[in-house]
Amino acid sequence: MCAITPYNNYFLQNTKIAGNHLPVGSIFGLLFLVFLVNVPLRKFMRRGRFAFSALELTVIWMMLIVAVGIPSMGLLQFLLPSLVAVRYFATTENDWAETLHPHIPEWLVVTDARAVTDFYEGIAPGESVPWIPWIKPLLIWGLFALVFYFTTLCLSTILRKQWVERERFSFPLIQIPVQLAAEPASGTLLNAFFKNKLLWAGMVLPVVLHLINGLHAHFPNVPEIPLIYNIHRAFTEKPWHTLGWWPAMRFVIYFSVIGIAALLTLEVSFSLWFFFIFFKIQYIIMKAIGLGIGPWVSCSRQVMGGYLVFVPAVFWIGREHIVTVFRKTFGLGHARTTATTTAKQPIDDSNEPVSYRIARHGVILGFITLIVFLVIAGITTWVAVVTLLSIFITSVVLSWMVVNGGLLLVQAPFFPSEYIDITLGSNAVGHKSLAVLSFQRTFLRDWGELMMPNFLHRFKAADEVQVARRRIVPILGIAIVIAILI
Repeated sequence: MCAITPYNNYFLQNTKIAGNHLPVGSIFGLLFLVFLVNVPLRKFMRRGRFAFSALELTVIWMMLIVAVGIPSMGLLQFLLPSLVAVRYFATTENDWAETLHPHIPEWLVVTDARAVTDFYEGIAPGESVPWIPWIKPLLIWGLFALVFYFTTLCLSTILRKQWVERERFSFPLIQIPVQLAAEPASGTLLNAFFKNKLLWAGMVLPVVLHLINGLHAHFPNVPEIPLIYNIHRAFTEKPWHTLGWWPAMRFVIYFSVIGIAALLTLEVSFSLWFFFIFFKIQYIIMKAIGLGIGPWVSCSRQVMGGYLVFVPAVFWIGREHIVTVFRKTFGLGHARTTATTTAKQPIDDSNEPVSYRIARHGVILGFITLIVFLVIAGITTWVAVVTLLSIFITSVVLSWMVVNGGLLLVQAPFFPSEYIDITLGSNAVGHKSLAVLSFQRTFLRDWGELMMPNFLHRFKAADEVQVARRRIVPILGIAIVIAILI
């Protein structure tokens, strides 16, 4: 799957295999195994020998959802161009050779002129790809990515019990793959999920509508059934015209979102709708009173402030669990007594993805390692610390949205270093730090394939098929390494 993702996404420009937290590639992989592998094996092999079990299918899905985003927008789609763009697009007019190149270490990027040119213009017939200039920067960034993913895994381990067992988040996005992978009854080819008549009835409408609209795209004589209605076009007078500002007020029939929304709690689904309306009302009020603040700036600044409030609230709500984690890591084997418990309860982390001791040390050492890397690359120490803190703050918030809110796609309308830019100004960051921080767009250009929600989904899915969480960690590690190498 990782091998065909670049060809599918970039060359053929088909529907992206990955791009959100329930990627098409992972669901397609499950359906392929269920219908084209398991069904024939169960039909023609005695007692369905060699057919994949529900546990095996779920583990395969875990590997797919972690790995398919890496060769796509999760990492390599932006990493590879960034290694050569800084030199390929340098011109006399933009003066990058004088203002930018001296601040970026040569070991971070590809410096060979032929390799840079060949990346964008292609190699001549009969020539081989110049791999040698790519080895060092790819190895360095690959190691950086592995440390970042490991730190994320450790932080996810610390949050898992609080979100899964204490607050009981709904994890709506894993319900579909778990149902697809469920074991069929003895003597049957498919499980109960595929035998549900309402399922097939519900599939008919979107299939027919998209089929008709697909035919319309190729044969204009076929009538189109509109699924998008631009409500904002009816409002042309000030201040109501702001309904057309980003994100525009539209009514969209989005069947996949409708299906996921059906799995959400009423409170979450109502909040998503209400605060979008509230957000649009702000635009109207600001325009009416003459505030000249653009929608993107207004959105990003509110979100940045909200994150700074939200994350402390998350850890405050889970403070008892966080204290328990730290007590375990310091060798204090029992949790503290609380208002509801008088006896000390033993702290058991045997079924956590990694032990609490490893998780705590992993977060601390991983964070320090990432800071050291950034400092060696040329970023000022305090800038590196603030930027990394911002990255993990954003990761926690967006992960909460995905695992509890069931959002297919999440984005942060800012880059982590902007916390410094808007408070102290870019001059406080320094020229060298600004130059190296441009690479944050490599990892954070698209949060739709953020790794933390993927880890949390895997841990929850492991519970559904009753497999030890610790057993899946090496499998996920192998999947990530293979995805980076391929």
